[in-house]
Amino acid sequence: MLGDKLLVAPVFSDDTALFYLPEGKWTCFWTDEVLEGPRWVKKTNYPFTQIPVYVRENTVLCLGPEDIGVPDYDYGSVGLHVKSYALNQGQQVTVEIPSGKGKQWAGKVSVQDGKANTEGTVSLA
Repeated sequence: MLGDKLLVAPVFSDDTALFYLPEGKWTCFWTDEVLEGPRWVKKTNYPFTQIPVYVRENTVLCLGPEDIGVPDYDYGSVGLHVKSYALNQGQQVTVEIPSGKGKQWAGKVSVQDGKANTEGTVSLA
């Protein structure tokens, strides 16, 4: 587990990924396939260049630009892409966005029913 919202599984063979998903709904970061846990998952013919990453339900990820190699930018002003995963209807999830300057926050992003609202100096793509 990478925190309590992301599961990152290693691939130990050329084409097979075997990992355990804890209880709940999990969405593949790469394909948006939704799987239900708890259970073991075995994926054959798995691309060696794509590590399994699954996102827990009721999660909001704020992703920076794809064309920046090193994420050492001001998170509040680069044009974040907000992606929500299996939010319960009517539920609001709020994420604080770091400024990239120590313990300061650039602002917050709240997502409810597929709509993102910002607070502070956060720029969305």
